[in-house]
Amino acid sequence: LQQKQPNIIVTGFLDNPYKLIAKSKIVIAPVRIGAGIQNKILEGMAIGKPVVTFEERIKALKHVQNFIDIIAVNSSEDFAKAIDTLLDSERMRREIGKNARKYIKRFYIWNEIEAKFRECIKSVLKWN
Repeated sequence: LQQKQPNIIVTGFLDNPYKLIAKSKIVIAPVRIGAGIQNKILEGMAIGKPVVTFEERIKALKHVQNFIDIIAVNSSEDFAKAIDTLLDSERMRREIGKNARKYIKRFYIWNEIEAKFRECIKSVLKWN
């Protein structure tokens, strides 16, 4: 792939992928099969990068706004178009990346996660 497309870098394992993500213009998560949230999506958003993925991958993200906080599409053609659009528009990349970071700060900070976990524990204890 790298020989055919010199602007694509295939790295393999990285000790610290965040340095590379921080240098990137966008994060793509082309995964269609699987359950739950892909960490690569949350990590890209946390770093403030616009993320392009498929709609199946954002179902678990409560309150996420498609085309505001993230770009999630249904087809491979739309996936490619979304990447091209973001690469052509620095303003859009900045705006979606900023919104993505705000989303993570609002819904994925430790205090928020802890509160959800405590509610889950309380409901289990009431059930038993």
